[in-house]
Amino acid sequence: MGSHNQKFMVPEPPQWSPEATLASMDKAGIKMQLLLNIPKGLDAMKASNEYAASLVRDYAMNFGLLAALPTDSADAALEGVERWEKGVEGIKADDLGRPAPLLEVAFETARTIVDMLYASTITRFPNIKWVFSHAGGALPALTGRLLGLGTEPWVPNPNGVTREQMKEALQSVYVDTAATARASPAEYREERFDFGGEGEGEIKIMSRVAFEVFGNVQGVGFRQFTIDLAKSIGCITGYCRNTSNDTVQGEAQSSNPAILKDFVKGLYEGPGRVDDVKQKEIQEVSGETGFVQKSTLRH
Repeated sequence: MGSHNQKFMVPEPPQWSPEATLASMDKAGIKMQLLLNIPKGLDAMKASNEYAASLVRDYAMNFGLLAALPTDSADAALEGVERWEKGVEGIKADDLGRPAPLLEVAFETARTIVDMLYASTITRFPNIKWVFSHAGGALPALTGRLLGLGTEPWVPNPNGVTREQMKEALQSVYVDTAATARASPAEYREERFDFGGEGEGEIKIMSRVAFEVFGNVQGVGFRQFTIDLAKSIGCITGYCRNTSNDTVQGEAQSSNPAILKDFVKGLYEGPGRVDDVKQKEIQEVSGETGFVQKSTLRH
């Protein structure tokens, strides 16, 4: 019984020392580490900051400091900011000259879109084509966190937005690329990026639908219309073909599901007479280029 109980004993509190940390950093090839500790209570926070400051003085080439500030007292927080900006016994806050106007535009854009997600604005107005500027700002880099953590119980979510609703909303919006140069890390060395494995919070890169058009759609140029439609919308790959059931069938793929919705909607405007368009989401295909015509499908 005694040995069984021992398995549920609280472990000893973690021990930290600059010597052990420096040894671990040296083993991992880390030259400098930024220290941050946020204990409860203003006095404990001040003491922690002072201790960290002493380490920075003693190991100036190995440690930097992110000073902790209280969040329950505005006066104490402002006092701390002023104190650290002036410098504490040889330690001075760095002024990095951050270009706030350049960065904050991107973050404010992301904040606005996230507010709309949690307010269900995008899903409540599905007929609006939402086009966000600045390539969505910082949002593309945060979508994994939103889908992975954004509906956890500890996250404020007064409207009860589900993960699927959030994913659908994110996949329905458009972003422009004006003044963004590129919206991808193409300028950086690919080997410096660790994209990790496929996780629960990862957005599907591509979406693909199978469609079938019913009505008087053969012998009227409907397949060429479909090819021209895909090309005019852009960013769509796939194929179309006649079937022995007098329908036009095919598959279409795009990185933006909203584009596929426009494509399917456009099929109703084709030549002849369109009675109905059936569609369903299917597995995406890799290595496909262009939108082409295939031979007739015999049932």
